[in-house]
Amino acid sequence: MDVKSIRIIKASSLDREGLLSLRIKELEAAGLQVLFDDLTPNESWSWTAGSILDRSNALNKALLEPESDAVMWARGGYGASDLLDLVPWEQVKKAKNKPIIGFSDVCAAQAALFTKTGRLSIHGPMPATVTWKKSGTEDVTQLLNLVCGKTSLGKIAVTPVLGSPKAVDSGVLFGGCLSVLTSLIGTPYLPKSFAGFILFFEDIGENPGRIMRMLNQWQQAELLKGVRGLVLGSFSELGGGLPDSAPILSEEIFRRYQIPIFTSPDFGHVSPNFPLVIGSVAKITANAPPNQSASTLEWDITGVPANV
Repeated sequence: MDVKSIRIIKASSLDREGLLSLRIKELEAAGLQVLFDDLTPNESWSWTAGSILDRSNALNKALLEPESDAVMWARGGYGASDLLDLVPWEQVKKAKNKPIIGFSDVCAAQAALFTKTGRLSIHGPMPATVTWKKSGTEDVTQLLNLVCGKTSLGKIAVTPVLGSPKAVDSGVLFGGCLSVLTSLIGTPYLPKSFAGFILFFEDIGENPGRIMRMLNQWQQAELLKGVRGLVLGSFSELGGGLPDSAPILSEEIFRRYQIPIFTSPDFGHVSPNFPLVIGSVAKITANAPPNQSASTLEWDITGVPANV
């Protein structure tokens, strides 16, 4: 990627903590030109940063304008799926190829961009969130190195669950927030098949029963058919006195679906939240001794047609 100018948009929820202005200065200090136009809050609906029309206009401008090289969501929350029917996808295909950066609610737009155009997006840190640099700066540094063209690959530590193999052949990387992506099943904004893919999921505030209910929908819609591996990131606030990412959850997922399952603490609604490129080529390799129990997920955008 060769990003010099980023357009930040408030296309989901409000920046209630007032974090964005300081983070824009950080991005500018890192050498990026930052473009940003604020929105008028929607007095009748407090769950989003503005009306559907205003947020749609902001997203479409960001996707179509020649001035920016990437679209970064300020924060997640709610509302991205409001906008998907209003994006002129045929025009987007002809416009400058630019990634969408963010996680959580943003996954709806990232999934739609991939499905409609085949283009890459980056599941990674967002500036108007409390997790930005909360536990160090390495994830943000990796994100900036990626968008500025200093690297074209990345990796995170993963651990096989129960009898899962320690390695998985290369496949297309796709994923994000499980509840957001599940809401897209049956719409034009999610691929109809993930055969040959490596999926990654994370979420927050969903108890194990609801998580299994969502995964049952993936299974019953045959969307897990042919999946080469599933990497589970942080599942925070499970409730019931369970710790985050409790092993009981990942082990039950392996027992039910019998596909290679891995866990990782390196992404989700947490810090650090290392970048993962949707649409990149990924593989999982077994680590050399003495670290026999763990593996590594590696992704690479070199040669990917959707590369910016």
